[in-house]
Amino acid sequence: MKPSPRTERLVWTLTLILSAIGVIAVLARLFRLGAPPRGTDTGFAEHPLLTAIHILPGLLFVVLAPLQFVKSLRKGRLHRWLGARWWRWAW
Repeated sequence: MKPSPRTERLVWTLTLILSAIGVIAVLARLFRLGAPPRGTDTGFAEHPLLTAIHILPGLLFVVLAPLQFVKSLRKGRLHRWLGARWWRWAW
């Protein structure tokens, strides 16, 4: 059963909102790495390089993961190739 266009729009809207939240969180953390630590930021401030190495691939994941659901991108070898490697990179 194919979802209605309204349902598809709602799902894509929610997906983009959640992705935007992830992007904002990563960018906020990156901008705060140079600032004096506050509260729970002390661990991140002590290891800024490790923090960046951890959250930049997370940013890539948050931006690219929704593309797995674009129908036109699912037809072809690139989708399968990326999908087969995606989980190895994510873990």
